[in-house]
Parts: sequence; structure tokens; C-alpha cells
Amino acid sequence: MSDTQLIALSKLLDYLLVQHFEQGSELFVIAADGEHDLAHDMREAVCLAHVATRRAMRERDMPEAA
Repeated sequence: MSDTQLIALSKLLDYLLVQHFEQGSELFVIAADGEHDLAHDMREAVCLAHVATRRAMRERDMPEAA
């Protein structure tokens, strides 16, 4: 994945997590058609992907990861 793709992915995941909390935790429930277990798994997957993205950015010494 290129540096610009990592930055884009990081921003997308940031946006999803911010929207999740700003919408009263309903974003992933809506995406999961009301299935709360699936919504929880979606949120967890986004969090894990976000951590992996930020780690990759730090490993590349990208200033955006600071």
C-alpha cells in the first residue's frame, strides 16, 4: 500500500469512528441492519484496522502518524 493510500485509509477510519460516536453509536447498527452483534464486530474490525494503519504509518516514519 502506498503512503497516500495509508493516509486515505487512516482518514476514512478516523471518520467512521468519529461518526459512530457522534451519532450515538448507531452508525454500525444501521450498517448491520439492526444486528447488534454484527455491529459490534464491525466496530471492532474498524478499530483493529485503524490501529494497524497507524502502526504502518509509524513504521514508515510518516508525520501524519504522530
